[in-house]
Amino acid sequence: MWNLVIIHRIILIIMVLSIGISIMIFYNGFNNQALALDSNDTSALVDTGIHLANSGNFTGAITYFNKSLAIDPNDTDTLVNIGLDLDELGDTTGAITYYDKALAIDPNNTIALVSKGADIAHLGKYNEAIPYYNKALAIDPKDTHPLIDKGLALAYLGNFTGAITYYDKALAIDPNSTNALSDKGLALTHLGNFTGAITYYDKALAIDPNNEDALVGKGVAVDNLGNFTRAITFDDKALAIDPNNTNPLNNKATALNDFGRERVIMIYDDQKYHDTTVEFLK
Repeated sequence: MWNLVIIHRIILIIMVLSIGISIMIFYNGFNNQALALDSNDTSALVDTGIHLANSGNFTGAITYFNKSLAIDPNDTDTLVNIGLDLDELGDTTGAITYYDKALAIDPNNTIALVSKGADIAHLGKYNEAIPYYNKALAIDPKDTHPLIDKGLALAYLGNFTGAITYYDKALAIDPNSTNALSDKGLALTHLGNFTGAITYYDKALAIDPNNEDALVGKGVAVDNLGNFTRAITFDDKALAIDPNNTNPLNNKATALNDFGRERVIMIYDDQKYHDTTVEFLK
Protein backbone atom coordinates (compact mmCIF):
# COMPACT_ATOMS: atom_id res chain seq x y z
CA MET A 1 0.00 0.00 0.00
CA TRP A 2 1.32 3.40 -0.95
CA ASN A 3 2.34 5.77 1.78
CA LEU A 4 -0.24 8.55 2.28
CA VAL A 5 2.49 11.19 2.11
CA ILE A 6 3.53 9.96 -1.35
CA ILE A 7 -0.10 9.96 -2.52
CA HIS A 8 -0.55 13.52 -1.27
CA ARG A 9 2.62 14.60 -3.08
CA ILE A 10 1.43 13.04 -6.33
CA ILE A 11 -1.93 14.81 -5.99
CA LEU A 12 -0.10 18.10 -5.31
CA ILE A 13 2.08 17.65 -8.41
CA ILE A 14 -0.98 16.93 -10.56
CA MET A 15 -2.69 20.05 -9.19
CA VAL A 16 0.37 22.22 -9.94
CA LEU A 17 0.62 20.84 -13.48
CA SER A 18 -3.10 21.39 -14.02
CA ILE A 19 -2.80 25.00 -12.86
CA GLY A 20 0.19 25.55 -15.17
CA ILE A 21 -1.68 24.13 -18.16
CA SER A 22 -4.73 26.21 -17.30
CA ILE A 23 -2.61 29.38 -17.18
CA MET A 24 -1.09 28.56 -20.59
CA ILE A 25 -4.54 27.93 -22.07
CA PHE A 26 -5.84 31.16 -20.54
CA TYR A 27 -2.78 33.08 -21.82
CA ASN A 28 -3.19 31.75 -25.35
CA GLY A 29 -6.92 32.28 -25.24
CA PHE A 30 -6.48 35.85 -24.00
CA ASN A 31 -4.04 36.73 -26.81
CA ASN A 32 -6.19 34.99 -29.43
CA GLN A 33 -9.23 36.87 -28.18
CA ALA A 34 -7.33 40.15 -28.34
CA LEU A 35 -6.19 39.41 -31.89
CA ALA A 36 -9.71 38.41 -32.89
CA LEU A 37 -10.99 41.76 -31.63
CA ASP A 38 -8.13 43.76 -33.13
CA SER A 39 -5.71 42.10 -35.56
CA ASN A 40 -3.59 45.28 -35.37
CA ASP A 41 -2.93 44.90 -31.65
CA THR A 42 0.89 44.90 -31.71
CA SER A 43 1.13 44.04 -28.01
CA ALA A 44 -0.90 40.86 -28.50
CA LEU A 45 1.12 39.99 -31.63
CA VAL A 46 4.44 40.47 -29.85
CA ASP A 47 3.28 38.60 -26.74
CA THR A 48 2.20 35.67 -28.89
CA GLY A 49 5.55 35.72 -30.66
CA ILE A 50 7.44 35.74 -27.36
CA HIS A 51 5.30 32.88 -26.04
CA LEU A 52 6.00 30.82 -29.18
CA ALA A 53 9.74 31.54 -28.95
CA ASN A 54 9.79 30.47 -25.30
CA SER A 55 8.11 27.25 -26.40
CA GLY A 56 10.83 26.63 -28.99
CA ASN A 57 8.69 27.54 -32.01
CA PHE A 58 11.02 30.18 -33.43
CA THR A 59 9.59 30.08 -36.95
CA GLY A 60 6.06 30.66 -35.59
CA ALA A 61 7.37 33.45 -33.37
CA ILE A 62 8.94 35.25 -36.34
CA THR A 63 5.60 35.12 -38.16
CA TYR A 64 3.91 37.09 -35.38
CA PHE A 65 6.84 39.49 -34.97
CA ASN A 66 6.69 40.26 -38.69
CA LYS A 67 2.96 40.95 -38.41
CA SER A 68 3.72 43.43 -35.66
CA LEU A 69 6.51 45.05 -37.72
CA ALA A 70 4.11 45.51 -40.62
CA ILE A 71 2.19 47.82 -38.30
CA ASP A 72 5.15 49.37 -36.46
CA PRO A 73 8.38 48.90 -38.46
CA ASN A 74 10.42 50.96 -35.98
CA ASP A 75 9.84 48.71 -32.97
CA THR A 76 13.48 47.91 -32.06
CA ASP A 77 12.53 45.26 -29.47
CA THR A 78 10.66 43.28 -32.12
CA LEU A 79 13.52 43.66 -34.61
CA VAL A 80 15.94 42.32 -32.00
CA ASN A 81 13.55 39.47 -31.15
CA ILE A 82 13.52 38.37 -34.79
CA GLY A 83 17.32 38.50 -34.81
CA LEU A 84 17.49 36.33 -31.69
CA ASP A 85 15.06 33.81 -33.18
CA LEU A 86 17.01 33.66 -36.44
CA ASP A 87 20.13 32.96 -34.39
CA GLU A 88 18.30 30.06 -32.76
CA LEU A 89 17.45 28.77 -36.25
CA GLY A 90 21.10 29.03 -37.30
CA ASP A 91 20.62 31.95 -39.71
CA THR A 92 23.49 34.13 -38.49
CA THR A 93 23.56 36.40 -41.55
CA GLY A 94 19.80 36.95 -41.41
CA ALA A 95 20.01 37.75 -37.70
CA ILE A 96 22.68 40.40 -38.31
CA THR A 97 20.35 42.08 -40.83
CA TYR A 98 17.73 42.60 -38.11
CA TYR A 99 20.27 43.76 -35.53
CA ASP A 100 21.43 46.33 -38.10
CA LYS A 101 17.85 47.51 -38.57
CA ALA A 102 17.46 47.93 -34.82
CA LEU A 103 20.78 49.77 -34.52
CA ALA A 104 19.85 52.11 -37.37
CA ILE A 105 16.93 53.25 -35.21
CA ASP A 106 18.66 53.02 -31.82
CA PRO A 107 22.49 52.91 -32.04
CA ASN A 108 22.69 52.36 -28.27
CA ASN A 109 20.63 49.19 -28.15
CA THR A 110 23.02 47.03 -26.12
CA ILE A 111 21.25 43.74 -26.88
CA ALA A 112 21.57 44.39 -30.61
CA LEU A 113 25.22 45.45 -30.19
CA VAL A 114 26.24 42.38 -28.18
CA SER A 115 24.20 40.00 -30.32
CA LYS A 116 25.66 41.38 -33.55
CA GLY A 117 29.16 41.14 -32.06
CA ALA A 118 28.54 37.51 -31.09
CA ASP A 119 27.30 36.69 -34.60
CA ILE A 120 30.30 38.38 -36.24
CA ALA A 121 32.57 36.37 -33.91
CA HIS A 122 30.62 33.24 -34.85
CA LEU A 123 31.60 33.95 -38.45
CA GLY A 124 35.26 33.97 -37.36
CA LYS A 125 35.71 37.76 -37.57
CA TYR A 126 36.90 38.27 -33.99
CA ASN A 127 38.65 41.61 -34.55
CA GLU A 128 35.48 43.00 -36.14
CA ALA A 129 33.34 41.79 -33.24
CA ILE A 130 35.31 43.58 -30.50
CA PRO A 131 34.19 47.17 -31.38
CA TYR A 132 30.54 46.11 -30.82
CA TYR A 133 31.42 44.79 -27.36
CA ASN A 134 33.37 47.97 -26.63
CA LYS A 135 30.40 50.13 -27.56
CA ALA A 136 28.05 48.07 -25.40
CA LEU A 137 30.48 48.35 -22.48
CA ALA A 138 30.73 52.13 -22.95
CA ILE A 139 26.95 52.23 -22.44
CA ASP A 140 26.86 49.73 -19.56
CA PRO A 141 30.27 48.80 -18.09
CA LYS A 142 28.66 46.31 -15.69
CA ASP A 143 27.02 44.19 -18.38
CA THR A 144 28.76 40.82 -18.04
CA HIS A 145 27.68 39.59 -21.49
CA PRO A 146 29.95 41.87 -23.56
CA LEU A 147 32.74 41.40 -20.99
CA ILE A 148 32.67 37.61 -21.42
CA ASP A 149 32.17 37.81 -25.19
CA LYS A 150 35.10 40.21 -25.56
CA GLY A 151 37.20 37.81 -23.51
CA LEU A 152 36.23 34.99 -25.86
CA ALA A 153 37.12 37.07 -28.93
CA LEU A 154 40.53 37.85 -27.45
CA ALA A 155 41.05 34.18 -26.61
CA TYR A 156 40.27 33.15 -30.19
CA LEU A 157 42.84 35.74 -31.31
CA GLY A 158 45.40 34.03 -29.06
CA ASN A 159 45.48 36.76 -26.41
CA PHE A 160 44.68 34.54 -23.42
CA THR A 161 46.10 36.95 -20.83
CA GLY A 162 43.91 39.73 -22.22
CA ALA A 163 40.92 37.37 -22.22
CA ILE A 164 41.42 36.59 -18.52
CA THR A 165 41.34 40.33 -17.76
CA TYR A 166 37.77 40.51 -19.07
CA TYR A 167 36.68 37.26 -17.43
CA ASP A 168 37.93 38.67 -14.13
CA LYS A 169 35.94 41.86 -14.70
CA ALA A 170 32.81 39.78 -15.30
CA LEU A 171 33.49 37.67 -12.20
CA ALA A 172 33.94 40.81 -10.08
CA ILE A 173 30.35 41.68 -11.02
CA ASP A 174 28.94 38.14 -10.96
CA PRO A 175 31.17 35.62 -9.12
CA ASN A 176 28.74 32.82 -10.02
CA SER A 177 28.95 33.26 -13.78
CA THR A 178 29.69 29.72 -14.92
CA ASN A 179 30.51 30.99 -18.41
CA ALA A 180 33.22 33.31 -17.10
CA LEU A 181 34.56 30.64 -14.74
CA SER A 182 34.82 27.90 -17.38
CA ASP A 183 36.15 30.33 -20.01
CA LYS A 184 38.86 31.49 -17.60
CA GLY A 185 39.71 27.84 -16.98
CA LEU A 186 40.14 27.33 -20.72
CA ALA A 187 42.37 30.41 -21.04
CA LEU A 188 44.55 29.19 -18.15
CA THR A 189 44.80 25.79 -19.87
CA HIS A 190 46.11 27.47 -23.02
CA LEU A 191 48.66 29.31 -20.87
CA GLY A 192 49.83 25.97 -19.43
CA ASN A 193 48.47 26.64 -15.94
CA PHE A 194 46.55 23.38 -15.64
CA THR A 195 46.24 23.41 -11.86
CA GLY A 196 44.84 26.95 -11.95
CA ALA A 197 42.46 25.93 -14.73
CA ILE A 198 41.08 23.05 -12.65
CA THR A 199 40.37 25.48 -9.79
CA TYR A 200 38.06 27.51 -12.03
CA TYR A 201 36.44 24.47 -13.62
CA ASP A 202 35.70 23.18 -10.12
CA LYS A 203 34.10 26.51 -9.18
CA ALA A 204 31.85 26.29 -12.27
CA LEU A 205 30.95 22.66 -11.50
CA ALA A 206 30.12 23.51 -7.89
CA ILE A 207 27.44 25.84 -9.26
CA ASP A 208 26.37 23.65 -12.18
CA PRO A 209 27.53 20.00 -11.98
CA ASN A 210 26.28 19.42 -15.54
CA ASN A 211 28.27 22.25 -17.13
CA GLU A 212 29.65 20.48 -20.21
CA ASP A 213 32.31 23.11 -20.95
CA ALA A 214 33.71 22.79 -17.43
CA LEU A 215 33.62 18.98 -17.51
CA VAL A 216 35.37 18.82 -20.88
CA GLY A 217 37.87 21.51 -19.91
CA LYS A 218 38.70 19.82 -16.61
CA GLY A 219 39.27 16.56 -18.48
CA VAL A 220 41.79 18.30 -20.76
CA ALA A 221 43.60 19.93 -17.82
CA VAL A 222 43.74 16.65 -15.86
CA ASP A 223 45.01 14.85 -18.97
CA ASN A 224 47.80 17.42 -19.34
CA LEU A 225 48.80 16.77 -15.72
CA GLY A 226 49.29 13.10 -16.66
CA ASN A 227 46.23 11.59 -14.96
CA PHE A 228 44.80 10.03 -18.10
CA THR A 229 42.31 7.63 -16.51
CA ARG A 230 40.83 10.40 -14.34
CA ALA A 231 40.58 12.67 -17.40
CA ILE A 232 38.43 10.03 -19.11
CA THR A 233 35.91 10.12 -16.23
CA PHE A 234 35.18 13.78 -16.94
CA ASP A 235 34.81 13.10 -20.67
CA ASP A 236 32.36 10.31 -19.83
CA LYS A 237 30.32 12.64 -17.60
CA ALA A 238 30.08 15.17 -20.44
CA LEU A 239 29.06 12.42 -22.89
CA ALA A 240 26.36 11.21 -20.50
CA ILE A 241 24.83 14.70 -20.74
CA ASP A 242 25.26 15.02 -24.51
CA PRO A 243 26.34 11.85 -26.37
CA ASN A 244 26.69 13.86 -29.61
CA ASN A 245 29.24 16.31 -28.21
CA THR A 246 32.37 15.69 -30.27
CA ASN A 247 34.72 17.55 -27.87
CA PRO A 248 34.69 14.95 -25.06
CA LEU A 249 34.80 12.18 -27.68
CA ASN A 250 37.98 13.62 -29.19
CA ASN A 251 39.47 14.37 -25.77
CA LYS A 252 38.72 10.84 -24.57
CA ALA A 253 40.48 9.42 -27.62
CA THR A 254 43.49 11.63 -26.82
CA ALA A 255 43.51 10.53 -23.17
CA LEU A 256 43.28 6.86 -24.17
CA ASN A 257 46.12 7.35 -26.63
CA ASP A 258 48.22 9.11 -23.96
CA PHE A 259 47.43 6.34 -21.49
CA GLY A 260 48.39 3.67 -24.03
CA ARG A 261 51.66 5.42 -24.86
CA GLU A 262 52.51 5.68 -21.15
CA ARG A 263 51.85 1.96 -20.72
CA VAL A 264 54.16 1.14 -23.65
CA ILE A 265 56.91 3.29 -22.10
CA MET A 266 56.43 1.59 -18.72
CA ILE A 267 56.62 -1.88 -20.33
CA TYR A 268 59.71 -0.82 -22.29
CA ASP A 269 61.39 0.52 -19.16
CA ASP A 270 60.54 -2.65 -17.21
CA GLN A 271 61.90 -4.82 -20.01
CA LYS A 272 65.07 -2.72 -20.24
CA TYR A 273 65.56 -3.07 -16.50
CA HIS A 274 64.97 -6.84 -16.72
CA ASP A 275 67.47 -7.23 -19.60
CA THR A 276 70.10 -5.19 -17.72
CA THR A 277 69.62 -7.34 -14.61
CA VAL A 278 69.97 -10.57 -16.60
CA GLU A 279 73.14 -9.25 -18.24
CA PHE A 280 74.53 -8.30 -14.83
CA LEU A 281 73.78 -11.74 -13.39
CA LYS A 282 75.64 -13.40 -16.22
